[in-house]
Amino acid sequence: MTIITVTTPEKRLSLAQRGRLAETLTDAVLEPEVGQFAPAARAGFQVHFRELPADCMAIGGKLLAELGASFAVCSREWRKLSICRSRHRPGG
Repeated sequence: MTIITVTTPEKRLSLAQRGRLAETLTDAVLEPEVGQFAPAARAGFQVHFRELPADCMAIGGKLLAELGASFAVCSREWRKLSICRSRHRPGG
């Protein structure tokens, strides 16, 4: 069983975004793990979403609550290092 954990600031992702992300992440690791794209194998994958308050996440030693409207987005490509870049929170 493969488990993917996504940790985000509270209320960062909508229900629709979490659903799309769960499907996308599952399909992204399914082929390398199984050896081929096999939709029936999706049942062997789990995506867990964890939301944390801004005062419980820190980037570069600063709590997100201290960073105000700025936060970091990290994308992880299969078998590559994380790439982080600063983004401006919409409406912030």
